Amino acid sequence: MITKKKIILILVSLLLLGGAIAGVLFISEFELIPDEETPDTSLTIEYQRETLQIYTCNANDVDYIHVLNETGEYTVSRKDDGTVYFHGHEEVPLLKYSSEGLFESVNNIRCEALIETDCEELINYGLDKPKAIITVKMKNGTERVFHLGDAAPQGGGYYFRDTTNNDVYLSETYFSERFIRNHTQYYQTNIAKEFEYSGFQTLSIKPYGEEEISVRTLTEEENEDIRYMGGTIVEEPFFCAGTSEPIQKIAEILAVLEAEYVETDVLSEENLTKYGFDNPTTVTLTALVDTSSILSNITGLENPYYDPNGNGEQKLITIKYIVGTTIDIYTYVIFDDQSVIYAVDKSKLEWVEKNTVDVYCQGMIYLKYLNEISRINVEVDGQEHSFDITDPDAGEAMVVMYNTYTKVDQAQFRNFYVSIIGVTHDGLAYEPEEGSTPYLKITYVPIEGENIVLEFYQIEPRKYVIKLDGEGRFFAYSSKIDKIVKDMHKLINGEEIIN
Repeated sequence: MITKKKIILILVSLLLLGGAIAGVLFISEFELIPDEETPDTSLTIEYQRETLQIYTCNANDVDYIHVLNETGEYTVSRKDDGTVYFHGHEEVPLLKYSSEGLFESVNNIRCEALIETDCEELINYGLDKPKAIITVKMKNGTERVFHLGDAAPQGGGYYFRDTTNNDVYLSETYFSERFIRNHTQYYQTNIAKEFEYSGFQTLSIKPYGEEEISVRTLTEEENEDIRYMGGTIVEEPFFCAGTSEPIQKIAEILAVLEAEYVETDVLSEENLTKYGFDNPTTVTLTALVDTSSILSNITGLENPYYDPNGNGEQKLITIKYIVGTTIDIYTYVIFDDQSVIYAVDKSKLEWVEKNTVDVYCQGMIYLKYLNEISRINVEVDGQEHSFDITDPDAGEAMVVMYNTYTKVDQAQFRNFYVSIIGVTHDGLAYEPEEGSTPYLKITYVPIEGENIVLEFYQIEPRKYVIKLDGEGRFFAYSSKIDKIVKDMHKLINGEEIIN
């Protein structure tokens, strides 16, 4: 018999069982929910902007592009080999990729957006007086004209139109900037030809209306001569043994010289005067360069003179600078007769401004090694003294005879010779008065070759002009000349000479 108590127990059991089942189902639902992911806070939106094609052509069929903008006007074409050049400045090298970009731009003109169709108020966009007028002339004679107006307020380009209609577009930035800029920005600013001092041949510096300074390297024969131990020879304004140090410094500068910018390519009389080319200094340098190496020893890049089909012979190059005036921090230069005026950091060309011939001359007067001389004649105060040398290679056995009959001490004669070759140039001087006679004259009679004459003319109480074979315009202080004369008398009188 089911009692009331049993019924209650059954109901409670059913409730507990249902709760247990519900709990299991509830927990299983949570197990099916995936872990919450970290939200993506990136604002990057990937999309491809659609542009409007306005004009297209085959760039190879373009005869020229003419541009008139606020900086001036220019016409640009391409040679058969693809080289881009500006009309009237064909010889001026351009930045390759930038200049080629002018043709790439008109090959496919695209705009960002259409702003207004059939516009009646072009003035609202600056298109009534365009900032740039671009004319594309094809080889078949047809042409197309485009206008660039004001810059868009939000940036990103200029207002643009094809003059075949009055629709106004927003041009792409790269297109606008290429035609708005001054065309001289397409010119290369490198104004150098690579060369090393070892290849140096000649240097000429000719200030306007003044004497030329001309320096050259040595011949093979001169290279063996002690007189030219400085490595170069000054030929103008007078003949003199030179020194290589200034040439080496010039080579280091000119081999990689870079202009700061192009000032102008308008070589009007006004501009030539303004930048000092009515009174310039002309610098011309020649050098031999390597054609056998692929890489440059100077830059480590491609050797511009490399000739894969050559036989490795060196090539002679000529470098020319016409140097104008210096204004503030720039010196103005025309390079290799190009129709462009470049602005160069003045520190690179100070050697031109401060140029004097003595910079390139050797300071010491080396004439001959003692073992190359058979006689030295000394004329002073109207008297002549001769020293004959026998067996100059014999060391202590060398014999020196004074005025033919008197033997002098060979060791003291060597000290006397040191006194002569110890004379140095102390600076540039003026020419002695016409008709002057030298106070001291020393003639070297070599075993082989022609005589060498060294003369000293007094121009001031303490200064003597030095002449070597009649050439030169340097002075030496009287103390050095007096020592030569005093040491000669010591030698004759058998006294000790101290150097």
